[in-house]
Amino acid sequence: MTGKPAYIGYASWEERYVLGGEKLCSEKQFSQALIFYSSESKHLTAENRGFIRGFFKAYGCRVDTAELPFEQSATSWKEIRRNLEIVEEEGKDVFVDISTMPRNVIFTIFNLLTNKGCNVKSVYHSPSGYPNEPLCRDAGTPYLIFKLSGEFDLTKKGTVFIATVGFNPERVAMAIRHFEPAHVILGFQKGNPYENLRKSVESFNNIFGASIKAETFHFDTYGGDAGFAGLTELVSKYKNEYNIVMGSFGPKRTAAAMYRVYNNGNTEIGFCYVPMKTYDCVYSTGLENTFIDQI
Repeated sequence: MTGKPAYIGYASWEERYVLGGEKLCSEKQFSQALIFYSSESKHLTAENRGFIRGFFKAYGCRVDTAELPFEQSATSWKEIRRNLEIVEEEGKDVFVDISTMPRNVIFTIFNLLTNKGCNVKSVYHSPSGYPNEPLCRDAGTPYLIFKLSGEFDLTKKGTVFIATVGFNPERVAMAIRHFEPAHVILGFQKGNPYENLRKSVESFNNIFGASIKAETFHFDTYGGDAGFAGLTELVSKYKNEYNIVMGSFGPKRTAAAMYRVYNNGNTEIGFCYVPMKTYDCVYSTGLENTFIDQI
């Protein structure tokens, strides 16, 4: 690989979008940047997009932007693929900032870039805090992600649904009811950052009570591998007898961990997504740590 790396991000109204982009750009000296943004929230992200565009250009970085219709998955996929044509060099280092990127877009970008032979690095900037709850609400209809819906074998026993759970288990509940899996496996953040474990377990129990019997596992997204080892073990355990669908509804780094499992010889896995219709316009504050994972 020769030359400077590329940057791909997803515009947000959050502080960490600008603070994280500024930090990464000053450290990596990107040659090109591609910034996606949602059609539905473009009025909320306009100011931050303008700031980050100016900052990147001040470092001599070429900046391209692309609008995505968030609620039209096939159209979004085509638009992402078309715009990723600017990343042409096989083996090129590409830093994908997933901090404020929807998980369906994360999986799509990872897949298109790895298929192009790029050296993909996932970047996650954690915020200083989340001032309000709930962060999001009003779950939409679950769906399998376009072009990443998995390979389903009707001779197998059924479907195993593996999901990481965050502050809003309503999304997980919707997915379970929609896909009606034979077996449910839920991952919870261990430790006490933002009281993740207590809040997510309590919220999930309030929704399901004793109606769902699920296998559970724990992961560390703030000091560990965000569940990669545990997910790899679970997929190896079940994939010969069951079809597998995975969904990242907990800490954002678990989406990168899931794609790493998929990309490590498990391309029969399907990924699902549950859109949320309402997001808090403050959502998070500040910037704390940066995590970079090799995809």
